[in-house]
Amino acid sequence: MNFIGGFVAFGGAIAFAVISIIVLVGIQHTLRTRVIPRFTIMQTPPPIRIASIIYVIVVAALPTTLALLTAWQLIKMMLRVWR
Repeated sequence: MNFIGGFVAFGGAIAFAVISIIVLVGIQHTLRTRVIPRFTIMQTPPPIRIASIIYVIVVAALPTTLALLTAWQLIKMMLRVWR
């Protein structure tokens, strides 16, 4: 039973980590292809540009950080069970 639970926990950890990495790559892609060109077209002042980029990164990174922490906790739990 521990063996199956360990594989389920490991699979969940891998899924959380993969989704988090995809989200991080998506944040960079969105900033490069959508956000920055709009700032240039609309001639947004630099302080608003910086604040907007920080806001996008923080809002998108919070759930991603939570998913990575969940993956880490699942791996730690699995290692404790298998010892």
